[in-house]
Amino acid sequence: MSYGILGFMMNEILFLAHVFFVLSVVCGAVLLGRQAVQALVCMYIVFANLFVVKKMLLMGFIASGSDMYIVGSMCALLIGSALWGEQFAHETARLSVALSVFFFVLCWFQVAYVPLPADSMHETFSLVLSRMPAVTLFSIVAHYCAQLCTLALSSIVRAVMRGWVLALGLGGAMLVGQCVDGVLFFGGTFGFATPMHTVLQMVVVSVALKLLCIIASSGLVMGALWCKERGYVQ
Repeated sequence: MSYGILGFMMNEILFLAHVFFVLSVVCGAVLLGRQAVQALVCMYIVFANLFVVKKMLLMGFIASGSDMYIVGSMCALLIGSALWGEQFAHETARLSVALSVFFFVLCWFQVAYVPLPADSMHETFSLVLSRMPAVTLFSIVAHYCAQLCTLALSSIVRAVMRGWVLALGLGGAMLVGQCVDGVLFFGGTFGFATPMHTVLQMVVVSVALKLLCIIASSGLVMGALWCKERGYVQ
């Protein structure tokens, strides 16, 4: 019986482990410095573009494989903004857009090549990469709009809130940004080929899953601010 329950909850257990790993890497990047944080934000955005085509069931609902990477990138971006200022955050956001365009072009080249008749791997790559140009295009728009929205709201929150209320405000800023991201991204990517009720379910589930990640991320941002105030992080 216990094995059956464990098997049924395997995706949920993997999800929690995935979230822990993604946010732990964010903490490690902060310890390495601002360049590591910038690189991680951009890598997470690229990973999100790649793994969005992966779908799985969590608690009986359709979920996307990219959600954790989006929250991880936003968490790292907010920590970087708290430690090194708004200029760092906006530079990193622009850099992530540039690398997304770069990823878009690389995927297009691979899909555009005419393969050898004996190329047994072409269908495998084509199934994945043929979706990448469209996915990446909507991703660039959605993620950049979400980043700007989150950064603007978090700047206002840090200016007017203190203490535990600040953690709630930062979480709210991230949540609003992820709602913008979900609507633009899933609507643009799947809206023309997927039933509307499925797209809406993906958006709702995505935001709900991200809410769990955001709660943990808000604590990390608060921890980064605490470290900065005491001079532990430069």
